[in-house]
Amino acid sequence: MVLLRRGMLYHRQEFRKGFRHLSLYKTPYLKIPLETGTSYLHTCCHDDAWHIEIHYTLARDGKPYGNMKILIDIEEHQDGH
Repeated sequence: MVLLRRGMLYHRQEFRKGFRHLSLYKTPYLKIPLETGTSYLHTCCHDDAWHIEIHYTLARDGKPYGNMKILIDIEEHQDGH
């Protein structure tokens, strides 16, 4: 899975279990090199909604920054959009 952040900042993170992804977190003022290591990635569709769960570690300059978790639920809006 790829997560893109755009706007005042730009960041592209790729998640794949057991995969380490090097990226650059860009702001108007600085660029921060980051490393994402995915330990868990699960997707499923239940009750017409997609559920995504990602567990990963984040490192900056080779030093651990923290353990992170992302939970995403995607469902169709009632008016069909």
